[in-house]
Amino acid sequence: MRYPVNYINITQGHHQGKCLDFGWSSSHGGKNVPIYACDDGIVKSVENQPNGGNVIYIEHEDSKCSCYAHLSKMSVKKNQKVKLGQQIGNMGETGNVTGPHLHFGLFTSFSVRYKNSTIDPFTYLEVYENQEIKESTKTKYGSKIKTHKENKIKYVYNVDDEGLNVRNKPNGKITGKLLKTATKVEVKEEKQGWARIGDNEWVYSKNLSDKAPTYKVVQDVKDLPLNVRNKPTTEDSKVIGTLVNGDKVQVYSTKNGWAKVSKDEERWVSANYLK
Repeated sequence: MRYPVNYINITQGHHQGKCLDFGWSSSHGGKNVPIYACDDGIVKSVENQPNGGNVIYIEHEDSKCSCYAHLSKMSVKKNQKVKLGQQIGNMGETGNVTGPHLHFGLFTSFSVRYKNSTIDPFTYLEVYENQEIKESTKTKYGSKIKTHKENKIKYVYNVDDEGLNVRNKPNGKITGKLLKTATKVEVKEEKQGWARIGDNEWVYSKNLSDKAPTYKVVQDVKDLPLNVRNKPTTEDSKVIGTLVNGDKVQVYSTKNGWAKVSKDEERWVSANYLK
């Protein structure tokens, strides 16, 4: 999630639950600066409230809901799909306020928009490349403010011939999509052992590698199977498995004529039989 304003001037933090207020600057667009969607989502409601004034609610993945209050202008409609960073309105002073500002909140869901369901925005919001932080905000909240890191390119590894299951959320339902070994993916976020590689597409982080694995096929093994050992040597090592002609393996490193065929475990075979 990105901050909903490009000039990040937090005038009040963690009030009315854990909501944040963002102020304006005459040198950064004035009182009616654009307000942006903090993430992809669907507009659940566009309202005019006695206290909140013009308010927009957007529902995001995992049912989280963001709130944007006191707007002077609202540029979206109910049920409209919006993208991260899309302008949805302008800062204002509608409702019960003492001056122009944006009141921003994150909630566990749209249906429960109360103080005890507030999520700390600092946990999810990140500063993107085109955003600037006011010095006083850096001084007061710098330890809580995170900078967005570019998506990581990774590769699927250590999966069987069928491939790696893609799920609709962490530990969620299988979508029916399978990713083959060495498939390149773009990791948009990681949490609790899962990696998001697209809209509502999650895979196990443990099956992703920073480097593309190298495929090899066992060949030229005659009467006996190819031993898999716990060390790259025939001396002082144990046989912990076997391979036969035609077996496919992924090579992660080589050493003195031996090939390591597991990223996380010590599994070594003679490289002479891998083509």
